[in-house]
Amino acid sequence: MEAISLLVGVFGACNLHAMAQESFQNCTYTWSGTSPFCGGKPSDCTGKTPPQEFVRYDKSGDGHTCLTGQKVLCEECPPSHEFLATWMQNLMPAIGHQSILNLSLPGTHDSMTYDLSDTVSDNANDLPSTVSWILHELEPIVGAVGAGDFIREQAQTQGLSMKAQLEAGIRFVDFRIIQTAAPDAPSTATKDWYCLHLVESNRKSMVYLQQAKDFLDSHPEEVLVFWLSRHGSECSKGNDQYPNVSIADKQAFWTEIKSLFGGLLFNTSTASPDKKPLNETSISELVSRGQRMIVYAADHAEFTGGDSLAFDACESLGNDLHGGDLDDLPSAVTSWDDVFKAAPAAQIDSLSKNRLNLVSFAGSPPSKQLEDAAIIKYDLGIDREATKKDCASIFNIPNMTDWCPTSLLDCEQLRSYYLQFAMDKAVNDDQAGFPGAIYLDAVDLQGTIRTGTTLLSQQVGQSPDADNTQRFGYVDSLLLYNVRKSCSSLTQAQQQADCAAFEKMLVSRRNQNPAQKLNNPSQGRHSAWP
Repeated sequence: MEAISLLVGVFGACNLHAMAQESFQNCTYTWSGTSPFCGGKPSDCTGKTPPQEFVRYDKSGDGHTCLTGQKVLCEECPPSHEFLATWMQNLMPAIGHQSILNLSLPGTHDSMTYDLSDTVSDNANDLPSTVSWILHELEPIVGAVGAGDFIREQAQTQGLSMKAQLEAGIRFVDFRIIQTAAPDAPSTATKDWYCLHLVESNRKSMVYLQQAKDFLDSHPEEVLVFWLSRHGSECSKGNDQYPNVSIADKQAFWTEIKSLFGGLLFNTSTASPDKKPLNETSISELVSRGQRMIVYAADHAEFTGGDSLAFDACESLGNDLHGGDLDDLPSAVTSWDDVFKAAPAAQIDSLSKNRLNLVSFAGSPPSKQLEDAAIIKYDLGIDREATKKDCASIFNIPNMTDWCPTSLLDCEQLRSYYLQFAMDKAVNDDQAGFPGAIYLDAVDLQGTIRTGTTLLSQQVGQSPDADNTQRFGYVDSLLLYNVRKSCSSLTQAQQQADCAAFEKMLVSRRNQNPAQKLNNPSQGRHSAWP
């Protein structure tokens, strides 16, 4: 029935233009491909003059749904001179003496999900391997009825490309990987490494890593921290971490990564020529050595063969999950306040142990949301309006009575709306602070998090007259905290003058994207609750 409805809807929209443009913050995003028979491909972006960046595929993009094929989103950004692209370089007089473990790094959760296909990965997270294999094999059928599109909507947490994230100031990347057949190939085909969040990425993992390498090459005083895992488990090993992948294949992929980054990789061994652990190595030293890529690898022994060019994530990374429950936001808000109050002491403890103090503020929606979202999306003969009301009620938000967040990004932008106030309070509380790195969802241009209701998957950035694209200055908030904290130990007159100028500038930047209270209870945004 859904396939029939889709067919009617698509062929009723044959006047869709081939490309639509939207410009936000000096970047232009262009959809290429015309429904109903879309033939968008990455070369539509890279073949332009000047070449543009391929961001991702989508069945709908700027409007009507493709019956066959997909549209592609192209990104054209001028060379970035924006402050956040080089924030470490810019703030070096204030932070250069610190270990990177003594900063608070802005990060993204499930960082590569901006470019997900609609194909379930082999050995996907949260599914038995046999079920993953069946769903991968059934992709043509799953895709034909739109189920793959729905699965992707429940897996996408980000809207910015790797390049755009890094230029927006992101310095911690949650890089999730698995060996799988390509999205358009059967599971029996030759496998390679792709990113994933249940469904796999459109492109191989090495494509995104090359983009990170390109960023480091063009930003010679920036440092990146990557965590490699399948699904955010720092201590799972062997088949539990990477099911059905041989040790030889893991180490072959690690060899590719080492070949790409070469001398940029930080050597964790105190027996190395540098002889200093990370917690005793300043950021300025990392830059002067050229060791600006710090990797934490899950399944370290099998994946890297015990290589000192990566940290063992199980030993050297503390991954605390504090996203909270969206159906109990009052408790979540209290928990966030507690985390920020405990952060300074927690980071001191982690620093002494040479560990990265990492905290996630991402989470999952209530389990029934998924069921209700499927009923709303598909014509299953069930009252959709009643389902919307049922879905709205499970979030327990006053006066949110008939709106159902039907995608993961919907849910995470709702979480971000309330999280922004806890972060804003922490910035201005001398007794609170931030952990060594934060990773969360819905990061937008200019280092913001999307708190409005327009989905990042639909519109990246904010135009002057856009509605519901409200954003909070996430990265600038962490940088202001870093400057205040780092400057407290600087005593020279010039250092103090630099610190005062940095603080004034970051306060001004934060004022461009302040915490904004909305009075939109029908979509879960309250100005005076909880």
